[in-house]
Amino acid sequence: MLRNLKVQIAIALFVLLILGMCSITFVALVLWQKESLLRQTSQIQRSLKNAGRQLETSWDALPPGESFEVVERFFVEESLSCLYLLRDGRVGEAKISCGQPEKMKTLLFQTAGSGETVFQIARPQGLILRKPRFFTASLPLKKQGRIVGSIVVAGPLDTVFSHVFDGKGTLPVYLLVTALLFTTVGFFRMLKIVVRPLEKVVQIADNYRDSSDPASFINPQTGEFAQIAYRLKQMLKRIDTDNRQLRLTVEALQQSNDELKQARNEIVQAEKLASVGRMSAGLAHEVGNPLSIVKGYLELLEQQLAEQDDSVQYVSRAASEVERIEKIIRQLLDCARRPSIELVAVDLGVILEDLVGLFCQKGDNKEIGFQLDRPDVLPSVAADADSLRQVFLNCLLNSVDAVLEGNPEEGKIRVQILEKCTTNGERSLLVIIEDNGPGVDPEALNNLFDPFYTTKQPGKGTGLGLAVSYTLVKQFAGSISVRNREQGGFAVHIQIPVFVE
Repeated sequence: MLRNLKVQIAIALFVLLILGMCSITFVALVLWQKESLLRQTSQIQRSLKNAGRQLETSWDALPPGESFEVVERFFVEESLSCLYLLRDGRVGEAKISCGQPEKMKTLLFQTAGSGETVFQIARPQGLILRKPRFFTASLPLKKQGRIVGSIVVAGPLDTVFSHVFDGKGTLPVYLLVTALLFTTVGFFRMLKIVVRPLEKVVQIADNYRDSSDPASFINPQTGEFAQIAYRLKQMLKRIDTDNRQLRLTVEALQQSNDELKQARNEIVQAEKLASVGRMSAGLAHEVGNPLSIVKGYLELLEQQLAEQDDSVQYVSRAASEVERIEKIIRQLLDCARRPSIELVAVDLGVILEDLVGLFCQKGDNKEIGFQLDRPDVLPSVAADADSLRQVFLNCLLNSVDAVLEGNPEEGKIRVQILEKCTTNGERSLLVIIEDNGPGVDPEALNNLFDPFYTTKQPGKGTGLGLAVSYTLVKQFAGSISVRNREQGGFAVHIQIPVFVE
C-alpha cells in the first residue's frame, strides 16, 4: 500500500539533497576562492614592498644583475614569469615569459613617473568559479624621498586554485554518499510522519467502503493521494447520507414521541372521565330520584301559597336551586356517558353565526365586541349538530365570563374559522375562539379539561364545561386544545374533520 508514494518520496529527497549539497559546495568553493585570492594578493604585495625596501637600502651597493636576485628571494612561494627593473633610466629584464613586454615597460615608466603602487589581476570571462590567470604589480623605488627607479613583477595565480581542486575526484563521491545517508534518514522519518498515517487513513477508508462503493474500480496508477481523496470523498458522502437518514429517524421518533404523549394524555383523561362516570352514575341514581320528589313537593307548595308573595318567592328560589342541582347531574351524566352519536354533515359556520348573534343580543354582553371571521364557502364537518353547538356554547360562555371579569368596555371576542390540510391529505376545519381577558395561569392549562376543575370564583362555575366539550370533540374524531395568547388573553382551538361521503 502506498508503494509508489514511498519511491517518489525517496527520489524527491535524494534529488533535493543533491541539489542542496551542490549549492552549498559551490558557495563554499566561491568563498574559499575569494579568501585564497585575498591571502595570496596580500602576500604578493608584502613581498614586493619588502623587496623594494631591500633595494632602496642597498641601491648604490648592488650591481644591476644582483638586484633581480634580491627581488626573486622575496617571491619564493610565487612563481614569477616577468621581472622588470628601471634603474638610472635604463630597463633591466630578468624574466619576460609573461608576454606583452611593451605593456610591462610602459607600466614600469608610469610607476616611476607617478610614484604610485599598482596591483592588477587579470580575470577571464566565465560564469562559474571565474579563475584569475595572473597578476601584475609595480612599485616605485625611492632614495631620500626621490624616485630613483621602479619594479614590475607579474606571474600566474594557479597556486590559489591548486588546493581547491586537488580533491575534485573525491568530491562527487562525498556528495553521493552524504546524500544517500541523509536520504535514508529523511525517508524513514517521512515514513513515520506522513506515509504511515496516510496508510491508516486509506485502511479506514477501505474498511468503511461498502459493496456499492465504486472506489474498487479506481485505477491504481492514478496516485495514492488521488485514491485517498476519492475514498475520503466517498466516505464523506456516505456519512452525509447517514446523517440525513439519522435526522429523518430523529424527526420520526420525535413525532412518535409526541403522538405517544398525546395518547398518554388522552388515556389519562379517559381514565379521569371514567372515574367521574362511575361516580356520576351512582350520584344520579341516589340523588336524582330524591330531587325529583323534592321538586314535586315544591311545586305543590307553590300552588297552595299562591296568595302569600313572600312564601312563594322562597319556594321559587328553592325550586331554582333544585333545578341547578339537576343541571349539574345532567352535565355529569353527559361527561361520563358516551352515547353512540351518528356523524352527519354539519354546517359549522351556521352554528357559529347563530351563537355569535345570540350573544350579541344578550343585554350583559352588549359592551363586548364580537367578531366572526370565516371564508365565504366552507365544507361540512362530520359531527352531531346539537353536540357541536354545546361545545361552542361552553367555550363562548367561558370567554364572556373572562372578559366580564377583566374590562368589559374594551372586551373583545373573536371567532375564526380556518381550513386545514394534514400531511396525509386529510382536511379539517379549525375554529379558534379567543378573547382579550386576563388569561389563565400557565400551571393551570394542563388541568382545564379535568372534571370539576375551574378557575372561576366559587358558585360561578362547575368545572364541567370543558370536560364535556373534550368528550364530545373526541367523539367527532377531532381535537381541542387551550393556550394563552402572546398579546394577552385566552384561546381555544377546536379542530373537526371534514365530512367525507
